[in-house]
Amino acid sequence: MKISDFIRVTTLLRRISNQPKTDKPHRDVEENPSLSIDGVETSFDLYTPKRTRIRGTILALHGVTGQAGRDHRLKHFARCLARSGAAVVVPSLAGLGAFQWRPSDIEDLVAIIDHSTQHHPQPFGLFGFSYGGSYSLLAAADPRVAEKVRFVVSIGAYHDFNDVSAWYVETDAKPAITEQELDDSLYLRLVLAAQHPELLQNPDEESPQVIDLLHRYCTASSPAEKKRFYEAHLSDPDLVRKGHELTDKTILEALSPAGKLSSIRAAVRIIHDKADTVVPASHAPRLEEELQKVSPSINLEMLVTSLLSHVDLGDLFKFGEVRRLLSAMMPIFGR
Repeated sequence: MKISDFIRVTTLLRRISNQPKTDKPHRDVEENPSLSIDGVETSFDLYTPKRTRIRGTILALHGVTGQAGRDHRLKHFARCLARSGAAVVVPSLAGLGAFQWRPSDIEDLVAIIDHSTQHHPQPFGLFGFSYGGSYSLLAAADPRVAEKVRFVVSIGAYHDFNDVSAWYVETDAKPAITEQELDDSLYLRLVLAAQHPELLQNPDEESPQVIDLLHRYCTASSPAEKKRFYEAHLSDPDLVRKGHELTDKTILEALSPAGKLSSIRAAVRIIHDKADTVVPASHAPRLEEELQKVSPSINLEMLVTSLLSHVDLGDLFKFGEVRRLLSAMMPIFGR
């Protein structure tokens, strides 16, 4: 790694780690909201540097969040990338943004990749968080755009969606110990209730409350409010199992990278929290194994680390692991 590359990536990681207290656009970044593509339902925001030469384009993809591409953490991430010299495309997928599993999200993502590689500077890469990491791998392996994607960085991605769904049932049967486990468990129950209102006692009354809390969950709801809502509406001990049984397994299979990565041509970086309570870290080596099998010559690195919490990049400088993270992030700068 050249010293100039080290400095650039270290500067980027420090910016990402320094989450702002307010959602205020940066003076060095131009933001163009709600751009759209003819025939594609999904819109996207575009972030570009004002004072720095654009070195390439990155599509940054959200996970399961009602804020979708407008999630404050993703906006901060996009602004940091733009300040570092990238044009950043941030879609808002109709399914993930509504807490729904829709294969049409992948079609929309492929269309945005095709559009972006024609209209924005090269090289082009994807950076996906959580479920968005899995969607990014699926899109990058689509033969229509596979040759156009230079790299994919996935953080907290799953390999097999059906396995993750079954794992939720298994882990729900065990008592949550840490605050993070409790928080993630309630979020899962809220998502399942949003997808299957019949799990609620009074769907007409409670469904709007479920959606409201999901939209505010990470920014404007307190632990006390979450606990009260759980006790009043989501305490059924079988709710997760019932939600799993109601979920269409063919849709989960369609949204799984497992068995669908043979056409991928991009360099791939798989990064995962070793103590992840949303997607188990065991899915990272499974993704690595499949990619090595279908494409033996692929430029591939995997990092299972304690540097992040699922997809939260708030503490990126723990001694002994930061160099590995810097190496994993190098595709962002065309290396």
